[in-house]
Amino acid sequence: MKTWRTDILSNVALIFVTAAVISCAGRISLETVAGESGAWMTEGNNFTRLYHVPDADLTPPLTLVWKEKFMAGVSGSPLLTDDRLFLPLLNGELVVLRTKDGKRIARKKLSRGPIFGLTLADSTIYFGVGQTKKSFRAYDIRKGRYDWTLKLAAVESAPVVEGEHIYVADRSRRLTCLKRKDGFVLWQSKDGSTIRNAPIAAAGNLVYLLQNGNLTSRRMDTGALNWTVTLPSNLRASPQKSYTSPAATEDQIFVTTLSGQLLAYGSEHGNILWSYDCGSPIYAPPSSDGSLVFATASSGTVYCLNAEAGTLVWSYHVGSVISTAPVIAGTRLVVTANRGDIILLDRLTGQELWSDRLRGRITAAPVIIGSQLVVADDKKTIYLYTCAGEGNDR
Repeated sequence: MKTWRTDILSNVALIFVTAAVISCAGRISLETVAGESGAWMTEGNNFTRLYHVPDADLTPPLTLVWKEKFMAGVSGSPLLTDDRLFLPLLNGELVVLRTKDGKRIARKKLSRGPIFGLTLADSTIYFGVGQTKKSFRAYDIRKGRYDWTLKLAAVESAPVVEGEHIYVADRSRRLTCLKRKDGFVLWQSKDGSTIRNAPIAAAGNLVYLLQNGNLTSRRMDTGALNWTVTLPSNLRASPQKSYTSPAATEDQIFVTTLSGQLLAYGSEHGNILWSYDCGSPIYAPPSSDGSLVFATASSGTVYCLNAEAGTLVWSYHVGSVISTAPVIAGTRLVVTANRGDIILLDRLTGQELWSDRLRGRITAAPVIIGSQLVVADDKKTIYLYTCAGEGNDR
């Protein structure tokens, strides 16, 4: 039986971009060939949204290879392959850069407003465009044309791709299952509250958080409800709220809340396994490698817990508000802070290994593959770092 892991491997084999052509009409046409390199395909790296890149090698010190400034800021998680960086911008443009030198090789105006939830699968990018008649779109970067567009309510989060299907949450409280080939609707479910952020793939099911504080699991094949649980109450006796996506390992689902809790649930039945109080609101998703789970509190503290027991392993104080997910890069953990800090920690001990500070604020998690790390700041600038000796400052 196919799993999201086998699908990712097949997707990765097709997304090694080798050339780009831009017509006067702004059409992007990307030639692709088979490759075996990894890729950051969607928010959180893959559809479990664990922010885990096990084969990354960010041996310190890191060096800045290039930086590029744009007319508009980045609207969501970029996509990264070995030699191409895909940037969704707030002005509705998709810009493609060459990773070795930051050269712009393709661009297309995809929307009048921000592009949301950019996701790459095989040679197609999927994205939402907010309040328009055709709010979810599939664009084939190899053919340089749309495969299809679909009228839904505003789509402002990343989809889940599984085999021949794609799952999309919109702002009308609906979760929709589509055929990737033509956008045909296979099923729709409707919840009692808005789906706040991107759904995740967890053990063959879809799991997502609702704005009312419910964590919900549905079957991928039919949309049937598996379970729904309400997050524990806060000090005001109301359910806790979360404005981020959950993250899923094989048997656990992790959730961070605005009340400062890191929660672990069993993926099969939705039973709560443990909770940990981080002491201040958490605005970023958690990350996990299966044995450890990480959370970044707004107080500026990074927490590392034992994933099975929920006990503290180590903590590290940055000294600045953090609103971005920590990213696990091999044996290291990359943390970015609103003040502009980029910090490389030892994943097991929390020891600081390297750091740098940008001029602008960092409010989106970095993207990483191999020895490449990409960060965007609020001054509309993109930075690419790599291991010392593998790039030259510009």
